[in-house]
Amino acid sequence: MFYNPNTSTLYRTGREARREGMNAENCEAQGFFVPTTAAKPDLAPNQSATLDAVPTLTGADYVFAWTVTATTPTVAHVRAEAARRILAIAPEWKQRNLTAQAAILAEKGRDNWTAAEEAAWTAGSAIWASVAVIRTASDVIEALDPIPNDYWLDSRWTA
Repeated sequence: MFYNPNTSTLYRTGREARREGMNAENCEAQGFFVPTTAAKPDLAPNQSATLDAVPTLTGADYVFAWTVTATTPTVAHVRAEAARRILAIAPEWKQRNLTAQAAILAEKGRDNWTAAEEAAWTAGSAIWASVAVIRTASDVIEALDPIPNDYWLDSRWTA
């Protein structure tokens, strides 16, 4: 790919460039440069990045930059963030196992639990307590009007 900043001409294929008699060795002598692409930026959950169509001069190089746009956060964004956080703590398979374990232990009766079952119950309860904190935070954030652009920050998801 070659770019001429004087004419804003961008040759996207080698065939187009060869037709003009250009190659990597002589392109700058003809006023063309080989642009690079900037690293894609880290994005917040409510942001998207699109690669600019025309490179810009950055230092001594022409670089395709990224344009970051933010969308107005919605309840769906908040719920997706809550789901992401919950699944990081307890993937669906673990949630199903904990639910099945709780049903079995409830049927057995607490007085009949072994020490291992008591420990498993305690561990499961701790996981569900962490999930409850996330659900509560999600409810609080969803009720805000407007929902803040930084709804995804860890500081908004603590007890």
